[in-house]
Amino acid sequence: MAKSYFDKDIETRWWARHPVGAFWLCVGLVLLLGAGGWAFKVATSDVKGKGDTIVRENDADNRIQAQAFFEDTYQSIQKFDTQLNDANKALEEWKANNPPPSGQSSVELELYKQQLNNKQTTATGIQQQCRNSVGAYNAEARKTIRAKWRSEDLPYQIDGTDPSTDCEAKA
Repeated sequence: MAKSYFDKDIETRWWARHPVGAFWLCVGLVLLLGAGGWAFKVATSDVKGKGDTIVRENDADNRIQAQAFFEDTYQSIQKFDTQLNDANKALEEWKANNPPPSGQSSVELELYKQQLNNKQTTATGIQQQCRNSVGAYNAEARKTIRAKWRSEDLPYQIDGTDPSTDCEAKA
C-alpha cells in the first residue's frame, strides 16, 4: 500500500527543505489576507457607516437626550431673552433715577461708573448666554442623529425674527 501525503517523511516536504522560503510564503500570505481584509472594510465602509448612523439615530438614549436638549435649550433661550429685557429695563430705570454726579467728588463719579458698568455687563452677559444657546440649538438642529427628535412645535432653527428668541434687549 502506498503512503499518503501525511505519511511521507518530513524531509521530503517542500517547506521542510526550504524553511526560509516557507517563512516568506507565510509572511506573504498574512500580508495578502490583511490587505484583502482592509480592502473589504474600505469597500463596505459606506454601507456600514450609513447603517451605524441609523442605529445611533434610533437608539432610545439618543431619542430621549435629543428631545430633552431641544426642549430645554428652547426654554433657556426664551428665559434669557426675558432676562435680557428685564436687565435692560432695570438699567434704563437706574439711569433715569441716578443721573451722573456733577461737581461732586471723584469717588462718587467712580462709584457711579462702576455701578453703571456692572449693570451693562450683566445685560451683555445675559445676551451672550442667549446667543450661545441659540448657536447650540441651531447646531444640534442640523445634526443627522439629533434633528429627527425635535418636537414638531419647536422651530427648525432660531432665526432671530421672533421677539421671544432674538436675544436683543427691548425697552
